[in-house]
Amino acid sequence: MQKHDRSLLVKVCGMREQTEIDALLNLPLPIRPDWLGFIQYERSPRYAPAILSPTLFQTLREHDVQGILVTVNMPLETLSVLMAKHCPSGVQLHGQESVEYISTIRTAFPDAMIIKAISIDVNDTVDIVAQRIDKYAPYSHYVLCDTAGKAHGGTGVQFDWDMLQSLSTMHSSKLILAGGIGPDDSKRIQAIQPHIAGIDINSRFEHAPARKDISRITQFLQHLHFHQADIV
Repeated sequence: MQKHDRSLLVKVCGMREQTEIDALLNLPLPIRPDWLGFIQYERSPRYAPAILSPTLFQTLREHDVQGILVTVNMPLETLSVLMAKHCPSGVQLHGQESVEYISTIRTAFPDAMIIKAISIDVNDTVDIVAQRIDKYAPYSHYVLCDTAGKAHGGTGVQFDWDMLQSLSTMHSSKLILAGGIGPDDSKRIQAIQPHIAGIDINSRFEHAPARKDISRITQFLQHLHFHQADIV
C-alpha cells in the first residue's frame, strides 16, 4: 500500500473538486499523495457524494493513488452498497465503529484497506491512547490519530504529537498522524517520522471547505520530500 522511495505515506482528505483531483494526480511521483479521501458524511462541509464513481477510483489506481471513502457510523448495509458500487481502494471509519463492524467489512471486502480513526483529547494519557490503538490495530491496516472535537475531524487543531514518541514501536507501522497539520509542519513531522507510518492533511490546506489550495499542498509536499531525503 506504499509506493516509490518515500517512507512516509501522505493522504489528502476532503477532496470534492475534479480539477483539484486532477492537479494532484499530475504531480510528479516523489511528491504525489498516496491516498485521497472522499468524505461520505452528510454533516461534514466536505461531504462529496456526487464525485464518487468506479471510474474515479480506477483512474486514481492508474496513477498509483488509493481512493478512500471516509465514513462516520454509516450503517453496514449502506457502506457495503457504496463499496460494491464504486470499488474504492479502502475505507476510513471515523466514528464509533466496533471491531465487529470492522471485521464484517474486512470479510466482505478483503482487498480493501481499512483505516480506523481514533480521537485524542487534551487530557488523554499515553496509556489511554495506546489502549485505544491496541483495540483497533489488529482489525485495521492503519489507525489514524486525530484531534478530539465536536465534529468528526476537520478541526484544524493539533493534539500533543510528542506522545506518539512514547508509544511502543509496535504501533509505528500502523499510525497515521492527523489533526491540524499545516504548511509549516514539515520539520516537526520529520522529527516524529520514525514513530508514524503517514500523515493526513485537510483543512489547513484549503481556500474554503473542500476547496484545496493546490499550490500550498504542492509546496508542503516538496518540503516534506526534501526533509525525508535527509533521513533516508
